[in-house]
Amino acid sequence: MMKKAGRRKLAVILLSFLTLGAAASQAHPPLKPVGKPAWQMRMAEELDLTVSQIKKLKHLQRERKAAIRKVILNTPSPLRASLKGGEFDKSLYKKLRLERAKKISKIEAEFLSRVYGMLTPLQKAKFNRLVAGRAESFR
Repeated sequence: MMKKAGRRKLAVILLSFLTLGAAASQAHPPLKPVGKPAWQMRMAEELDLTVSQIKKLKHLQRERKAAIRKVILNTPSPLRASLKGGEFDKSLYKKLRLERAKKISKIEAEFLSRVYGMLTPLQKAKFNRLVAGRAESFR
């Protein structure tokens, strides 16, 4: 009888463990972007972008995303590289992180320059106000 009771306890423990594991995986599904971020939708609406401008913007966004992805894939992971010696190499991490950030910053600057360049003077004025308002919201 003791053996049966022990097996039952083990079965209950395993079942509860599996149930909790399944519940945890459902409670935290992988994060996926859904639609446009709110600020992009607001910008597109408030700037009254034309259909042509929206198409151009989407094209620029795809180019930007591909360029950033290429940088990330073709540069060493700062964290992995800084842990190779068995210890955390803070200076190597900072160096690699800064190199990657500089490359991505250049891509972002080119993207913003091209987006700003396609706006009309009225849209540029609205854009400037929206960006200034967004910066104020962080203070």
